[in-house]
Amino acid sequence: MISTLAGEEGTIELLAFAKQIDLQEKWLQKRGTHHEHFDLNEERHLRALAAGAKQVDRTQLVLYLRAKRGR
Repeated sequence: MISTLAGEEGTIELLAFAKQIDLQEKWLQKRGTHHEHFDLNEERHLRALAAGAKQVDRTQLVLYLRAKRGR
């Protein structure tokens, strides 16, 4: 799970959303980089979708990551 926002703004958004679905901040991977993310198991994935997360395909994910890297 990623934020589409870059930098600190993205980290804040991602951590706030993670808290809503009971993810611990210490599980955040590659913090502070454009690859910052949470890995989700099936249960947490479904919880994230129910809370408003959008599922994207690999192509869209790459576009988001490139945009974040470029900012």
